[in-house]
Amino acid sequence: MLTTLSVDKPEGTHRAPVDLVCVIDHSGSMKGQKIELVKSSFEALLEYLNEEDRLSVVIFDNKVARLTPLLRMTQENKDKTLIALQPVKGAGGTNIDLGMREAFKILKSRRYFNSVTSIFLLSDGLDNGAQAKVQKSLEAFDIKENFTIHCFGFGNDHDPKLMTDISDLKDGNFYFVEKLDTVDECFVSCLGSLISAVAKNVEIRIRAHDSQVLTGVRIAKAYGDASMWDKDGDAYLTKIAQLVTGKSKNYVLDIVIPKNSKELA
Repeated sequence: MLTTLSVDKPEGTHRAPVDLVCVIDHSGSMKGQKIELVKSSFEALLEYLNEEDRLSVVIFDNKVARLTPLLRMTQENKDKTLIALQPVKGAGGTNIDLGMREAFKILKSRRYFNSVTSIFLLSDGLDNGAQAKVQKSLEAFDIKENFTIHCFGFGNDHDPKLMTDISDLKDGNFYFVEKLDTVDECFVSCLGSLISAVAKNVEIRIRAHDSQVLTGVRIAKAYGDASMWDKDGDAYLTKIAQLVTGKSKNYVLDIVIPKNSKELA
């Protein structure tokens, strides 16, 4: 059985405000064109944020620094963000967990929460075992509010599996930025999905029901990663962090239908 969930845009709704933390790798391999394109692409990103949205910028190599706290994106604060990014250069090693821990700290310390929250991780480097370290840090901070992690990998020398694994920790997406001059398009595409969210913490429950003709129908298996599904009796449950307008998601399940000799009316 193939079940498709699609989301239409509700009429007359106001888009949800966003809390966004951008975690930027500025290690030695990012120096030059890569880091300059990241900085210039922020101008495109900021155009899509309004005064209800908040943004914080974190940079890391083998050390970490919070360039800006979580600021409302007034024009004044947009200018402050761009100015803070200008001196950033590529140098040092790569410690992804260090950058992500700072992002988790920002989310954990919030007193006010916007409806949609996300972390953008931007890196081109290799950091062996980083996904396990980030997962351990995520568990340690135990952030109760829902959020997603989206990763952007630059060039052919990054580790796509590592970035995908980190994205999967919080129901996010991995973006492979093969052409460096398209980084702003990737930013805007990802941000567009965030600001199109119409619901969060959604639970999908799928159960087989008997009819007058067919009895004993049951679900034998639900396909996907083991962490994707839970069972509640004869029902299969899955959760979606954010429902986004214009998107659809497919679920594939094996259905067992016992042999039946009843005639259809």
